[in-house]
Amino acid sequence: MPGSWLGSDYPESWPAVNGVYITGCPKSGTTGVARVFQEHGLEFGELGPNMENETISSLCEMTLNISGGIWFLPPAALFRPVELNYDMDEVLAQDLGSDGSLKAIKDPRLCLTYGVLREHLPEWPFIVVLRHPLAMAKSLENLNKQPITTGLGAWHRFYSDFLLWEEIYGLDTRWVEYPSMQGMEAALGLLGVEYQGPIGLEQSMIHDRQGDAIPGHFEDIYQSLKRRTLL
Repeated sequence: MPGSWLGSDYPESWPAVNGVYITGCPKSGTTGVARVFQEHGLEFGELGPNMENETISSLCEMTLNISGGIWFLPPAALFRPVELNYDMDEVLAQDLGSDGSLKAIKDPRLCLTYGVLREHLPEWPFIVVLRHPLAMAKSLENLNKQPITTGLGAWHRFYSDFLLWEEIYGLDTRWVEYPSMQGMEAALGLLGVEYQGPIGLEQSMIHDRQGDAIPGHFEDIYQSLKRRTLL
C-alpha cells in the first residue's frame, strides 16, 4: 500500500501519505513531467534545483560519490552511505508533511540508488519517464558537453537498473514518454487525478534526431519500453 514501509523498524513520525516517485534517465524530461504533476495538485515539499527533493538528492549524490561515480558515469556497484540512518527518515517525513495532500518525489538517480535507499522510503508507485536515447544523449551533449557515447551508456544503465529493481521488488510502475506525454493519463489516474493536458515544453530540451543512427539494440530497447506507455 502507498505510504507503508518495506522495513519493520521505521520511525513513528512518518506520515501515512500517498504519493509517487518520478524518475527516469537524466535529460529524459523528468522535470517536465514533474511540472505536469505539480500543476495537477501534487506537492513536492522543499525543493532544490530541477524540482528535486533536497534530502533525496543529497543521499543519491552521496551514494554515487562514495561508490566512485557520478550520475552520467555510474559506478559498477553502489555502497551504502554511513550517513543513511533514520535521522534522514524524520527529515524527509517533516519535509513532506502530513496534511493529506498527494505528494511526489522526483529524482532520476533513484533509477540507480533505489535498492540502497528503499528501506527508508515509503512504498509509493513509480512514474518512469522515457525519452529516445539519442535525444537524451544530444541533450547531455548540448548542456553538459559530454560525448554522445556517454549519454547512450547512461541511458542504458539507468533504465536497466530500474528494470532490475522493478522485477526484484515488484514495483508498481507507470511509464510516460517524453515529449509526447504518452502514458500521462494512466500515470495521473494511478492517484485518481484526471489529466488536463500538458504544459508547454521547453524547446531547448527537444532535439531533432532525424538522419542520425544509433546501434540497433538501443532502438529495440526503446521501442519495447515505449510500448509500456500504452498499458
